[in-house]
Amino acid sequence: MRLLVCFFCLLFVASCSTPVRVATPNISTPSVTEKLPGKYAIFLQRGGWQLTAEATSWTCTAQEFEVPVDQPYEHSIRKVVRETFEAVDYVDAALSPEALANGNYAGQVVIIQSGADAFFNVRNRFISYVVDSEVRVNTVTSVSLVNGTQSQFSSSGVGQGQVDLYVGCSVAGDAVSMAAQNAVQTLVNSMSTQLQAALVKPGD
Repeated sequence: MRLLVCFFCLLFVASCSTPVRVATPNISTPSVTEKLPGKYAIFLQRGGWQLTAEATSWTCTAQEFEVPVDQPYEHSIRKVVRETFEAVDYVDAALSPEALANGNYAGQVVIIQSGADAFFNVRNRFISYVVDSEVRVNTVTSVSLVNGTQSQFSSSGVGQGQVDLYVGCSVAGDAVSMAAQNAVQTLVNSMSTQLQAALVKPGD
């Protein structure tokens, strides 16, 4: 009985905010015979996703997790860029058409972070509990080429994670971490495919 009381205390009373580790996922870029020639300007927004995962269930409501998705997201995007373009410059702001021409750029890719959220839910399963987590991230990408071709597309990534919970709520962070990694992977894989379709070589 005493152990059972302690268990419920851990579930409902303990209050804390804990950062989770989000690993950089494996990214599968579309197969290309050669990188896109020429030099491209890349504006990649960073730091826009300061996510906190909170419980949507009445269990573990005092526990929340900080979800640092920006770094694995940036690393994943840079991998896509390396495997897509022959040469790039990362710029601090989107360039005007005049600046693109003066810098001898073949085009520009602007990637903006959009909406994102994270949460977890604790549900009962027979004699134990299960934690389900979901993380969602979205971006908007604009492609501008010096030949006048322009396009814009939205990309979304939704990731899930699940772990068993026996004692304490901190293990829920493992589900959140898993969901965040899966969300970044889904987002960047989708964006990579869309980017390849949007890029048209000058003169084609």
